[in-house]
Amino acid sequence: MKDFLKENIVYILLLILFSLLLILGGQIVMHKFYKTAAYENLETVKDRIRCTKALGWEVDKGSETVKAVYIPNENSVEFSEYNKMQQMCGFDLSPYMGKGAIVYTYRILNFESDSPVNAFLNIIVYNGKMIGGDCEVAEYHDLYLPVISGKANANIP
Repeated sequence: MKDFLKENIVYILLLILFSLLLILGGQIVMHKFYKTAAYENLETVKDRIRCTKALGWEVDKGSETVKAVYIPNENSVEFSEYNKMQQMCGFDLSPYMGKGAIVYTYRILNFESDSPVNAFLNIIVYNGKMIGGDCEVAEYHDLYLPVISGKANANIP
């Protein structure tokens, strides 16, 4: 047995390393799969609540409002700035310029701030898939924060 281990130690170590890489790769693929799945097929309130939870938010599902919007078809300064925030969260509105979408808005229950605020989560959906979103705080007019929980909370006093 000792001789076998001495002769094959390199192969054994390579096999262990390969196994660890497979496990790690599987974890990464599954994380991406679950993340992608959370942002697609958003046909019902239950589906959209699943999406808000994946973003790190607890929302009042009874507060849902629905609004039809059009993504601007011109690349203005405002659109570019807003889209930079979307890209920071893994989204990009550029492929949807000039197209109609639906914005679902929910009151956020777990928004952290030094003072009480009325925070709302907007998710932008195109053909059942989340393509972007933001958080807005009623007390700070025209202030839009990243849609991902930890990134939004970091920007409010």
